[in-house]
Amino acid sequence: LVHGTFGEEFAKLIPEVRKELGSDADDVLFELALMQGKALNWNSRLSSWDVSRQKMRSVFDRHDFAFKWTFAEFEGATALYSWCLDQLTDAYGGIARLLDETGAPELGDGEAGRLERQVTVLQGSAASLTLPDGSVTHICMDPPYYDNVMYAKLADYFYVWEKRTLGRLVPGYFHDDLTDKDNEAVANPARFATMGKRKKELADLDYEAKMTAIFAEAKRVLADGGVLSVMFTHKRAEAWDTLG
Repeated sequence: LVHGTFGEEFAKLIPEVRKELGSDADDVLFELALMQGKALNWNSRLSSWDVSRQKMRSVFDRHDFAFKWTFAEFEGATALYSWCLDQLTDAYGGIARLLDETGAPELGDGEAGRLERQVTVLQGSAASLTLPDGSVTHICMDPPYYDNVMYAKLADYFYVWEKRTLGRLVPGYFHDDLTDKDNEAVANPARFATMGKRKKELADLDYEAKMTAIFAEAKRVLADGGVLSVMFTHKRAEAWDTLG
């Protein structure tokens, strides 16, 4: 009821905010829409009570849909969304400061010491980037950790709700009923369950093929003197071998 009500109220807000703010409206609407994702993670039957700290525990305190013996409810009429907005504005302020600060005192303070920042956000496959050859000097990649987390399955929890809020702002990001699991670069034996004993082998090959395509595309867009950073902290050597 709480999340459904938010979706309805957000839809009513869109024309009001656009009329009031004009070209700046969508920046504000994006922040307001993100409140729902935060609220979903902290208010459901999978949200529990942290006795040791006397506070709520989120749905995804682990990367799974683990069963919870008891659940706690975040008061939804006044407490939940005001808290979500406070969390988001704090995070937004932190990101804005990072972009604004040079980190180099010798460049001076104030306007003279600021460096121009241009940020572009793209949504799509890492194996098919809409970037020209040799145009990137640093690629920082945090790829899926082999078979550790089934991100797309977990993302459905948010996707079906955010389609009704964020989806009103960027409908192209939410064109399917659920997230795209077939093209996700993870080693998921469940995709090959009908293949019997070979399912794990096929899952590994699927992951290898997709990561190979991603690394090949990274090489295409990387400048000759560019740097590729890959973060991968899986605990099993088998996962490292597969990625290698």
